Amino acid sequence: MTNLKSKSQNPKYLRWIGLLVVTILVVVLVSRLPAIADTPRHYDELDFDPLPPIQLPDYTRYQLDNGMVVYLIEDHQLPLVSGTAIIRTGDRLEPAEKIGLATMAGVVMRTGGTTEHSGNELNVLLEEKAASVETSIDTSSGRASFSALSEDLDLVFDLFAEVIQKPAFAQAKLALAKQQLAGSDKAS
Repeated sequence: MTNLKSKSQNPKYLRWIGLLVVTILVVVLVSRLPAIADTPRHYDELDFDPLPPIQLPDYTRYQLDNGMVVYLIEDHQLPLVSGTAIIRTGDRLEPAEKIGLATMAGVVMRTGGTTEHSGNELNVLLEEKAASVETSIDTSSGRASFSALSEDLDLVFDLFAEVIQKPAFAQAKLALAKQQLAGSDKAS
């Protein structure tokens, strides 16, 4: 009892107790501020700045004999050419017993090569030109894209068309894609 009495009469001890009490009060009050400041409001009470107008670049629209629509947007500042084909497809169309088929097709369409070039040959040809051709399929569409220097457009565009029109779906690349997909599922 005398020890407690002597501590309570010690000014240094009282300062530490006071500092502790003030710190606890500050922490409690600060933790309550976001709840007070972020009180949800009805959507009628929200104000937003108007959105800026959308500025579309000048483009030319073509429709090919097969029904495909092409939009051409030219920008001559850099000697680069890129393009994307978007195809109506997707994993939403795959049968229930074939889940993952669209994703696999999107990957192996490019990596599996074509009837004229293996996937490795495509890699070499594109790397020599610092170009790319890529494919993928998601929920509601498939994509194939290319990127190249304008001086290499003829070769790269031909490879791009070849990947879209003549994919080989090489079995070794399909097995590799399955293994990678299974590994990524286990990691998540």
